[in-house]
Amino acid sequence: MTNQTSMLNIKMKASFILLIVAFTSFTIKLSAQITAQQVQESFQSTGLSNQYSRLFFNQQDIERVKALYKQQDPIVKIAYAALEEKAKEVLKEPIQTYALDAAKLRIPSIHNFASQLPSLVMMYQFTGNKAYADRAWAQLDKFIDYPDWGANRHFLDAGIGAFNFALAYDGLHDYLSDEQKSKLKAAVMKHVLMPAKIQMEKRIWWHTAHHNWNGICNGGIIMAALAMFEDDPQLMSHITSLAANALPYYINSFEPDGQSEEGLMYWSYGLMYTTIALESMQRVLGTTYALDESPGFKKTGWFPLYVSGPVTSLSIGDDPLKNKRSTTFFWFAKRYQDK
Repeated sequence: MTNQTSMLNIKMKASFILLIVAFTSFTIKLSAQITAQQVQESFQSTGLSNQYSRLFFNQQDIERVKALYKQQDPIVKIAYAALEEKAKEVLKEPIQTYALDAAKLRIPSIHNFASQLPSLVMMYQFTGNKAYADRAWAQLDKFIDYPDWGANRHFLDAGIGAFNFALAYDGLHDYLSDEQKSKLKAAVMKHVLMPAKIQMEKRIWWHTAHHNWNGICNGGIIMAALAMFEDDPQLMSHITSLAANALPYYINSFEPDGQSEEGLMYWSYGLMYTTIALESMQRVLGTTYALDESPGFKKTGWFPLYVSGPVTSLSIGDDPLKNKRSTTFFWFAKRYQDK
């Protein structure tokens, strides 16, 4: 009886192993790796070489919003007023300098500027007022002289620094001089893209993480590489493919129903950079290579509603309690026509 039971257990284990192997093979087929050659071909197919702005918006988008503002569109008016207020506040604030936080890890100024730059870029685009672009450049020029952007200590800083570069280089392209562009590109290559290439090729932990670091770091790298793609298509396509191929580790964490194990704050933090990286890929490459087609990711725009009640939201881990619902990203509604 013991031998029969033992044989049965062996057969069951063998069957289970075969099932795992079959499922793994199926998963690999569904998750085909994006190659550098594919990225190059995709970029060439869109015909956007040396055309700016292109990552997050183009001139047609700006003109459409300006027209809606003139028509007194209520939503556009509210958004414009908030942008203008924020940008004018930034104009009054001092330029931030290099310093580490109390833990000697983060560079707070890089993170802070990521919340300032969008309003400066958009107000420059909407008004043509160079005061906004001047203020953005003043801070960027300071970043160029930083000894590091955290790539070998706390890569989250470098990922956000890459976003800052991409938005500024793309959104202020007609304002920046050739010398300013060269300085910016040299800084992002030194402080982000080359360290990132080395670390991604070694599959460092943040590269394949299942949490917000993945979306922020890989997303920032993708945006920076696409912003300066023409400088070295072979290198930039390689870097883009490395970062894009790692995004599913994070994107698939929202399976099966769009839930996040990190709570609302980190849900928003990670997806903020992931979604605009995907938007940049769609605009510049003409494709996201189906990275945003997993069922759970399609549903995650509803996550804030599901974890919020009339008084507060659920708290998960070190996520703070919120007394109002987090705004669901408009990106999800637009991308999936989920209204």
